[in-house]
Amino acid sequence: MNKIIISILSLIFLIVSSCEEPEETINLQGSITIQSPYDGQEFIYAGQPLEIIAIISNKEVATSAYISINNNIISSGLSDTLKAYYEPNSNINQEVNVEAILINNEGEPDSDNVTISINSIDQNTMSSEIVFMDVDDEFKMMRTPVTNRQFLNFLN
Repeated sequence: MNKIIISILSLIFLIVSSCEEPEETINLQGSITIQSPYDGQEFIYAGQPLEIIAIISNKEVATSAYISINNNIISSGLSDTLKAYYEPNSNINQEVNVEAILINNEGEPDSDNVTISINSIDQNTMSSEIVFMDVDDEFKMMRTPVTNRQFLNFLN
């Protein structure tokens, strides 16, 4: 009788232990990829800013991510899709380096970069560079000259 009970208990133990879920391996590496624009693309500026889209995978293991143009950060955040907007100088044809960088929890970077040419054909934009910054789709900032009265009206 004892052998039957021991056999039944052993069988139950084997069934229960085989039903346990296997441990998942955690990928400690995140990555970032520029989806748009593509390398070598020519962007014709006609009043609309250049939209830059970077896709982040495994954002859970990252501490920060950002997009820069010619080493100037224009957007940061840790959403699945990181977007930035860049408005170039008018009347200047230029080649720019767009770089997306993801820093993981260990401080190790992953990056992707593309080089594009920008042809500006709009004669009516200001001569100063305007850079839009989109932080996690929560707020946007831009650099542009305004008067104190314009700023006060904006705050009110």
